[in-house]
This record gives sequence, structure tokens and C-alpha cells, in this order.
Amino acid sequence: MKVVPLFIAIVTMLGGTWIFMDTRFAKSEELKSVANRLDYKIKYDQVAGLREQIWSLQEHFCRQGFQCTNKELESVPPKIRLQLMRLKSEQNQLERELENMRNGKTP
Repeated sequence: MKVVPLFIAIVTMLGGTWIFMDTRFAKSEELKSVANRLDYKIKYDQVAGLREQIWSLQEHFCRQGFQCTNKELESVPPKIRLQLMRLKSEQNQLERELENMRNGKTP
């Protein structure tokens, strides 16, 4: 006779624990979504930083400011020219990764 109320109490406690745990902790889909958004934001900030570096160098070495002509690039010191090429290459790579993230493709 005491078995039925004991069984009901155990089932009720287990159900309550299950509901508490299910609502208390984040689900894996939510964590993946937050992680993906954070990865996207980090890459976006990296691209913005590279763009700032490129603009700064171009503004310093080019008459037109943010866009160097081929003639102006020839007069830029070789180390700076290599730095600009490296920064532009890295920027293009990160922009491709951002596009893949936007389209839902994994890197």
C-alpha cells in the first residue's frame, strides 16, 4: 500500500528535476548559434582592423588618399608595398571566410 504513493513521489521528483534541468541550462543548438555569431563578429572585426591598416598606409603614401594608382605604388618603399599586398591578401581571405559563414558553409 505504501508502494504506490512512494512510486508517485519518485516519479514526480524525477519529472520536476527533468523540467528544471531542461529549462535551466542552454541547449546545444543555442550554444552553437551563439558560438557562430561570436566567430562571425571576431572575423568581421579582424577585417575592419585590416581595412584600417590598409587605409592608413594608403593615406600616408598615396596622393588620392585611400586608393593608390599603379604609378604611386611603384614609388612606395618595397617593404611597405609587400605589407600592403600581405594585408590585402589577408583581408580577401577573411572576407571569403565571412561570406562562407553567411551562407552557412563551415570553414
